[in-house]
Parts: sequence; structure tokens; C-alpha cells
Amino acid sequence: MQERIGDVVFRQLARRLQGRRGKARAFGAELPAPDLIATATELLAFELPWDGAGAGDTRRIYAAASSASAGWRGAALYSVQSANLVPIGGSGARRCVLGAATSALPASSAMLFDRASELEIVLVSSDFGLTEASLAALAAGANRALLGDEVVQFAAAVETAPATWRLRGLLRGRGGTEAAARRGHMAGTPFVLLDDGPVLVDPEAEATHLAAIGLADAGPVIAEIANPGLTMRPLTPVHPRMRAMPGGGIALQWTRRARGAWSWSDGVDAPLNEQREAYLVGLGDTGTPALRWEVDQPRLELSAATLAGLSQAHGGKALWVRQIGAQAVSAPLLLTTLA
Repeated sequence: MQERIGDVVFRQLARRLQGRRGKARAFGAELPAPDLIATATELLAFELPWDGAGAGDTRRIYAAASSASAGWRGAALYSVQSANLVPIGGSGARRCVLGAATSALPASSAMLFDRASELEIVLVSSDFGLTEASLAALAAGANRALLGDEVVQFAAAVETAPATWRLRGLLRGRGGTEAAARRGHMAGTPFVLLDDGPVLVDPEAEATHLAAIGLADAGPVIAEIANPGLTMRPLTPVHPRMRAMPGGGIALQWTRRARGAWSWSDGVDAPLNEQREAYLVGLGDTGTPALRWEVDQPRLELSAATLAGLSQAHGGKALWVRQIGAQAVSAPLLLTTLA
């Protein structure tokens, strides 16, 4: 009776597994592989600003999974939909560098390279390491991290204690997140290194939570998707200008920016990356403006009579502008304050 190839291979494998480990020889020591214990999964889920890669008309949702031990070998990822977990892929075996701020980071205009501020963070594992980066490397995108709802970059990283690091030489408000930079951050704000670690996932468009299940997890580890809407939110316009017009009126102007355009090439206008160019100019409160104008160019003219009427009825209130996108509007830019 002929034997199947699979049966022969199985018996050979079984004999090998039954063999005993020999003693170390005199000319060398035995080096058994270290036992790496699988530990529980830690998960962060978040949206990021569109970086220009791929289509910019859908949410860019990332899962950053990690653990305290190198024995962790990845986790299955799910989109949480009502009471159901819908599979959306895996995290991969590489642990993301996660942590949290242990010190507050003050507000910043995000206009200049910050040599003075320091950010203290503690990472989830003591075997994680951070590296320094030159200004040229920062300009090329090195050492990007998400701190709460702000994308930052850091030039210097010094380990001050196991798993504890001090970051200096900061670039704040990257990718159009300068509004978050102006708010600053409290101790405890989540931190995740963005360099090739987090996984881009494709959950349902309305998903609000992701889940992960690893070998050492007793149940699903659930994380709320932070920064919802950030991918599709237009960038705040910049460079507000006011010019006097003949007859006593004023012309308010600004410069638009574009989602996905992280670099700004000299001599080339920023791409629109929206279905149409449109702006909302408002007077007073940014949530419920007293008056509003919608324009299709980065400019609004107010005649002398209109300006006088506005100053009489709304003196001291701010005029601001938001860029209108297909699914959201930008944070406001202050244009001027009425006399």
C-alpha cells in the first residue's frame, strides 16, 4: 500500500520534535532564544490631514497598535458598528511607538522653528527609541508625530529615564493643524510617532471607533477615532490684508491654502483640491455670525457706506474668513476688527 507524501513528511517532522536538546559543547555555550511574553494591545485610532497621496475625497483613518513587550506579534483590526465588529485587516507585527505627554506644551503660533519649548513624553515600552533629525531631514518630513490633534516634528530627542524622553527643536502645527498648536496641550495628551508605523484602514465612512484583538487580549481593545473630519477639513487661509479703496471703502484679501499640499513651491499657486473655490466671511461670533457673505475669490470689498453702517452697528466685532470645502469649512482667519 502506497503512503501519501503528507504522511511521510508528518512522521519525519514528529521525529525531529521528539529529539532531545544536546548539552553545550566545550568550545561554545548554548544560547537559547529568549522567551518573549505577549502582552496586551494598546490602540490609538485617528484621522490625519490629507498628505496628497491617493484620493483626497475620503477619510484617512489610521490605527496605531502597540504593546509593552516585543513578544506582541500584532492584532486583528475591526470597525465597530453598533454591537458588531467588522474585520478591516491586521495591524502587522511591528509595534507603533505610542506614549503620552507628561508635561504641558504651551500654545504656539506655529510660525517659527521653536528652539526653546520642550515636550516630555513617556512611551509604552522602554525598548522604544527616538532619533534626532537635521533641519534638512525635518523639511523632508522626518520625525513627524501626532500629539492630540496637532502634527508636530522634533529635531532632538534625549532619553532621560527608561521609556521617558525629552523632545526639543519643534515644528508645530504641521499639515494645517496650527489651530491645535494655538491651543496647546495638557499633560496626558496621547502621542504617536507617524513614521511608517500606523496602518491606514478602510472602515465604514461613518465609523467612530476601531477595535483590536491580539493574542494576549481577553477581549477587544476599543479606541475612539480621534480628530474626526480632519482629513476633509480645508486649511485655514493665511496672510490677511486690508487695502483702502477710493471713496473710503476697504478691500479685504487673503491667501488660500490647499489640503494635501504640504510643501509650497515658489512661483506656483497652491492647488485647489476642492470641488470649487468658495469662502465664508463672517462678522462677530464664528459659530453664529451676525452677518455673513459667501464669495468665490479670496477678496471681499466693502463700500464706505457699508463700512460706516457696520461700524455703527457692530463696532469692536471681528471680521473673519473660512474656506468652504465639499464636506467641511476651515478654522477662521481674523481679517480685521471693526472700529
